[in-house]
Amino acid sequence: MGFKEFRKRFAEECKAHENSKFYTVSGLFCRLFGSEKYWSEYTEREASIVRYAKAWIPQLISRNELSAHDLPSYKIALENTNTSLKKRTDFIVTVTTGISVIGLTDLNSFFIPASGAPPKSFLAVIALVIALALVESIKVQRQVDFNEKLARVIGDCI
Repeated sequence: MGFKEFRKRFAEECKAHENSKFYTVSGLFCRLFGSEKYWSEYTEREASIVRYAKAWIPQLISRNELSAHDLPSYKIALENTNTSLKKRTDFIVTVTTGISVIGLTDLNSFFIPASGAPPKSFLAVIALVIALALVESIKVQRQVDFNEKLARVIGDCI
């Protein structure tokens, strides 16, 4: 297994863990009511994923599938990618806020003299743009979180 395969498996493990514990009704219920068992199991699974990752990186280095010299550069690349992704998230929030403000204030004053209300298709387009921006923001944040996890594992192995 090369580094790309390791990264893919690490991503799959993290995603499966989050999907099974974080994005479920039972997970929501446990988080809301402070279930100690939930957090204990969640933390143990996180520790298991980290142990797995920390065991594989030295093996990849010993088999010359990964260079110890490349690890710091890859960690910095992950951190730089996160900086760019966070800028993208800031842009998305700014644009979505602007569209929302314009949609709630200026459009009514623009359309009321002409036809009484904004066309429904126009409002649907605004809603679609906002929904797409929110989906992109969620996906970007998930990638930032994954990059941070992987950077911490790599940093611990350096």
